[in-house]
Amino acid sequence: MTDSVIDDGQVAAAKVNAFVARFNHTGYRELAYHAALPLVLTPELVHYLRTRFLREANVPWEAEVDLLLSDLCSQVGYELYTMDTQVRAYLLAQMKAEPRWQQRQVEVAQVLITYVSFLSRMNPQRRQRELDAQRLAAMTYLGDESCQQVTQEIAERLKQLESAEAQGESTHSIRAELAYLTRLTQELSPQLEATPELVDWAALVQRLLRQPEAVTQEEAEQSYQIGNYTFTPSALPIELPSTQEERLEGFPPIKTLTFETGRFEANNVANNFPNLKIFTVQVATLEFEAETTVPNERPETEATYITGGALPLYSPFYVERPPIESRCFEAIEHPGCLIRIKGPRQMGKTSLMARILNHAEEVGCVSILINFQLADEEVFKDLDQLLKWLCVRVGRQLSLSNRISDYWDDMFGSKENCNHYFEEYLLAQLEKPLALGLDELDRVISQPDIAADFFGLLRAWNESGKHSKNFRKLRLVLAHSSESYVSLDLKQSPFNVGFTTVIREFNQPEVLTLAQLYQIDFSITWLSSLAALIGGNPYLWQLALHEISQSNVPYEFIDQVLTDGGVYREHLLHHLLALEQYPELLAAFRQVVEADTSVQISATEAFKLESMGLVKVQSGRSVVPFCNLYRQYFRQALGIDTSDTPTESTPRLIVFSFEVATIARDESIGEWQITRELRDAELYEEPLGEEITLSMVAIPGGSFVMGSPKDEPSRQSREGPQRWVQVPRFYMGRYPVTQRQWEFVAALPRVQQDLASDPSHFKGVYRPVERVSWFDAMEFCARLSIYTGREYRLPSEAEWEYACRANTTTPFHFGETLSPELANYSCSENYNDGPRGDHIGETNQVGRFGVDNAFGLSDMHGNVWEWCLDHYHSSYEGAPTDGSAWIDEGAEEK
Repeated sequence: MTDSVIDDGQVAAAKVNAFVARFNHTGYRELAYHAALPLVLTPELVHYLRTRFLREANVPWEAEVDLLLSDLCSQVGYELYTMDTQVRAYLLAQMKAEPRWQQRQVEVAQVLITYVSFLSRMNPQRRQRELDAQRLAAMTYLGDESCQQVTQEIAERLKQLESAEAQGESTHSIRAELAYLTRLTQELSPQLEATPELVDWAALVQRLLRQPEAVTQEEAEQSYQIGNYTFTPSALPIELPSTQEERLEGFPPIKTLTFETGRFEANNVANNFPNLKIFTVQVATLEFEAETTVPNERPETEATYITGGALPLYSPFYVERPPIESRCFEAIEHPGCLIRIKGPRQMGKTSLMARILNHAEEVGCVSILINFQLADEEVFKDLDQLLKWLCVRVGRQLSLSNRISDYWDDMFGSKENCNHYFEEYLLAQLEKPLALGLDELDRVISQPDIAADFFGLLRAWNESGKHSKNFRKLRLVLAHSSESYVSLDLKQSPFNVGFTTVIREFNQPEVLTLAQLYQIDFSITWLSSLAALIGGNPYLWQLALHEISQSNVPYEFIDQVLTDGGVYREHLLHHLLALEQYPELLAAFRQVVEADTSVQISATEAFKLESMGLVKVQSGRSVVPFCNLYRQYFRQALGIDTSDTPTESTPRLIVFSFEVATIARDESIGEWQITRELRDAELYEEPLGEEITLSMVAIPGGSFVMGSPKDEPSRQSREGPQRWVQVPRFYMGRYPVTQRQWEFVAALPRVQQDLASDPSHFKGVYRPVERVSWFDAMEFCARLSIYTGREYRLPSEAEWEYACRANTTTPFHFGETLSPELANYSCSENYNDGPRGDHIGETNQVGRFGVDNAFGLSDMHGNVWEWCLDHYHSSYEGAPTDGSAWIDEGAEEK
């Protein structure tokens, strides 16, 4: 026993040490210590812990993601993570041995309790078990008295379960609550060492839940005194260990089998059927334990799934795309609901539908799936035939006989007959709600003669669900490809009723998750190279990762994707053939792939190409190819000259993900609230020597109103007059130049003047360089240009403001005000009645707040002043409108 504990501790220590060594930053260990204190982790909480307690440790924001995606933690739900039990125990033991952590644990606990209380008030729908676990865990760090309170609360909740069955609670819910409380106790055992009875009791109940046959009768009858209560397993409404000793290897515990025997008596029937024999039959029912897995539902465990269609319900390769699943699961629980799933083909609509229907079953519905691909072509030529087919198919799956002749009356129309059949026959027979999935509805949409009436019927059912007893039982889930819109007259709106879910592409964390499921070990460079090629298309990622999992040669895969034998051949050919049916769309898409930047096409063409999944609409009618794979393939397929495509002198872009924050006032509580969301953009990395790079973000071209309105708070007169400015595409550093980058360039050969290698007052290699003049900045750019062979310069003022605003019109790209949680500024005074904070009075590490603007640029507000290429002018009167720098002789630098 001792050896196994030591081994666990050694393994945990090795994991933590490897995690810190991998990133070569001591702050990673500090973040791991803090993250060990809560029971459940979310990206939001880890970010809060880092910004609240590790300001002075200069822990980079990337550490938050690195921690959650490391082998120290496991994902257990949407944005829910738990730290490995042994790792957590090891970190808590390490902290216990260090006096400085005694006070810090209390501080973190107090903050956690306040944090949990705030979340409960602000969002009552939030996962309550998560908040409950956080609260109880935090209390255990506040001293012995609080630990006793936790023990007593858990004991009281356990006591309530003893009578839960008599009060109508289901066995499933009782077992779920028992599992939660015992698991919670197990995780809190290092802090609850003063009450070993509770820990021992929890361990016994866990064994009863998982392996009752492994618990002896003596153990099952043992009593435990926990606080003011006495517990024995026999008082709980769970199955006690069987007294049956016999057991076959590989089978569930043997249970007593009861059956009936029956005798078929021929009587006088035998006279009419002389060959009829008298026989005896035995009928029996064999019951297994609830935990026994049904063979055809066993989850796949190896990365051998061949992609090409919907992922099976229990496939391990299904990756959730929050918050799509959680919102659909919530919607299907409402009587009479209608959920519509749309998106380009092969984006995962059918896979999502299967999981929605499965969730419906888990909450007490009967669920069936009707796939319109199974209907013959003749069915879609007549509305009456289509609706009869639907009624009979639904009835067959519900094991109900075909009674079309009883309910179909020629005096009424097809829709009325179908409505009557559903309401008075199919739904009337059901005691439970019916979750009905209708997949491949593209086949109906493509038939304009029947589509309007068919979808009108579904719309009527959705309305009937508000007042009809039987139609309240019906919950519809519809799936169709947005590609079907290509053939429609867009003057008539497509079916648009109910809760609509548009399937989106994968973001980077979801791609990482999928790669881990395929057990592929890769570098971020490899991931970025493939992401730059295929974007976030889930089908393309499934194909790629499956192929690479078999060959494990990622770069060879990338080089072969455009060959005749490439795995994307059929996918790409489908798009080419589809476009050839619509010459006007093919011509528009040719313009898109021929250009290296975004192009403007008609709104109708942009909508239809986006519906096909071929383009992304950046703003209005401005579009780019969905991914570089489409650009490269269609350039070849359409014979477009590629002699001017990027070479070594123009960088290869990679896709990166980042977090955008918005601050807005919640009038209901009178407070400013910050919301965050993930975005993607493109950048290239300019190497500057060993382990030093310069990240240059691709800023899309566009137009904006430069300057500020006259009524904007704290406005200066030189910020006007406002005017429209057109800015072409350019690249801009993701972060302000750091002292480390400056030191490297300052060591390069002189061009016009000398550069101090360390001019900054506030020292730190990852802090921005400061105390440099405009001439110093110009020299920096000149040296960098010679070293890299690429032109680097300061941005024009128009480029800087356009890049900073990132398509916003508010004073800050965050919103109407600033927050100390988002930027480093003089926050002891507020702007526009915004929040205040403690002004630190010095620069901090670039990217410290972990948020960017919508273009992917960080630290555009606060931290340091920045130089532009323009000369100084007292207003914008007469300034260029093409995005260029305003430079004239005799003017001061700006």
